[in-house]
Amino acid sequence: MSRWPAAAAGLAATLAAAALADSAWPALRPGVVPLVLLFLTTLLATGSGRAVAGRLGLTDLSESQKTLVGATLGLGLLSLGTFALGALGLFRPWAASALLALLWVAGYAELKPALESLAPDRSLLESRPLAAAAIALPLLLALWACLMPPHQYDSLVYHLALPQDYLLAGRLFAPEGLLFAHFPQNGEMLFTLALLAGSDVLAQMYVWLAFVLSIAWLFALGRREAPMSAVLLACFLTATHSAVLLTASTTYVEPVVMLWVTAGALCFERWRQVPAARGWLVLSAAFIGLALGTKYYAGLGAIALGLRLLWRAVKSQDRPAALKDLALFTGIVTVLFAPWLIKNW
Repeated sequence: MSRWPAAAAGLAATLAAAALADSAWPALRPGVVPLVLLFLTTLLATGSGRAVAGRLGLTDLSESQKTLVGATLGLGLLSLGTFALGALGLFRPWAASALLALLWVAGYAELKPALESLAPDRSLLESRPLAAAAIALPLLLALWACLMPPHQYDSLVYHLALPQDYLLAGRLFAPEGLLFAHFPQNGEMLFTLALLAGSDVLAQMYVWLAFVLSIAWLFALGRREAPMSAVLLACFLTATHSAVLLTASTTYVEPVVMLWVTAGALCFERWRQVPAARGWLVLSAAFIGLALGTKYYAGLGAIALGLRLLWRAVKSQDRPAALKDLALFTGIVTVLFAPWLIKNW
């Protein structure tokens, strides 16, 4: 008989836990599900991006740097893949699932190395814990802010409204009277994928991811060129900049442009150190092309780097090789930007 009170207490505790889970899950679902989707889609994109980066012949990449390149390229693959679905009139959940499956197959061999490379820099955490915390805190706060439903004017009028119209039509098109439909929309393609997955919060998390990756680029490549204190200061100033923080938890595309322009500029500088390693120039052009396909003003970055290549060709003793580099850069940027030029014609 003494077992009955314990059994009754266990049953009561089980029923209470079930009731709590039943009541808590609806509240937690809008935040938990997008986080899981963010992790899974980013992992698939990173694997395929690492696979592409591995074909560029870059031998001076650490595994963590390769993952950073892969994630940045992977966002571009997600965007371009979603654009292709829209151009084919395949804005359907099954087509988005097929796109993600294709990325999984393409990058399957890189998934485990990508996960293993994400271990934190213990030397940094041990030697500069306050600096690491000062940079990490704004990132976490921005992620927390992503859980708020989109409510900004531009998000409701343009950044999410256009993807919603595309999904209703099942394809890309230009809604009557909406000027914004004629802008480049690599960022909006990420939002379209998020809406296909059923979450506008996920769209905001993609922007947050671009914010985090921008900081990672400053840290990973900056530490090769500058003292650690200067690199950490640059990361801190970027992470706490008011305009960056305000947009990092929204569906504004400026952080996405920031990511691809930052990556393009840093890859360009890396290539200048070893001009024979054209893989870095290819990456620079790819990132600048993706940025230009997100906002027209990213063309300033394309012009600036293009002029540097042109000046190099003028001054170079090996002018044919320098002109070849200029043609390579210009060609890749044009190819990646051309789909939006054609769509917006």
